[in-house]
Amino acid sequence: MAMGEEVGVLFLEKSAFALGLNEPVSDWWCRESFAMCVLRIVSPSCSFRDRPELEMLPVVDICEKGDARFGKSRRPASQFSVTVEVSNAEWDELPSQFDDACEFLQNYWEELRSLLDLVADGKGCLDFPCWSRLSEGVLMQSDVLPANLISLAGRLGLEIELSCYQKSFFDEVDEPDKNFD
Repeated sequence: MAMGEEVGVLFLEKSAFALGLNEPVSDWWCRESFAMCVLRIVSPSCSFRDRPELEMLPVVDICEKGDARFGKSRRPASQFSVTVEVSNAEWDELPSQFDDACEFLQNYWEELRSLLDLVADGKGCLDFPCWSRLSEGVLMQSDVLPANLISLAGRLGLEIELSCYQKSFFDEVDEPDKNFD
């Protein structure tokens, strides 16, 4: 998706508890079609708007410092940020997300290097969402990251995050007669 392209949104009545917030949010906006794995780059001092490096990247969102964020308080964003689509593999397809991320880093190496050099005071993070497989009968969950992914991300100075979500919570929130506020 090119920058500036219209992105459809779908209004979802959800609880902010799904996002790890301590307050309910009655207006959580979500794209109809969203990236599973994303790269987020943040900087306290460098705006990403109109950066030529972003023209080639599949940008999902650019946030300016001070922009209103979601949530009841609508607190302004404290940093500049850009979110880039890395993979559309499903949450239960981590190996596919990892493969896509390696390909993404290799394909956009120069653009990412230039962008990350620009934000020396910032940081970048590859975020891999996945379903938690933990339950009463499961003691632990383990997922191995490929050495190639760790090497590529490390050479760019990127952090790697596995965001594990409890699938049953989303199933419960989707039931219309449940109230999580």
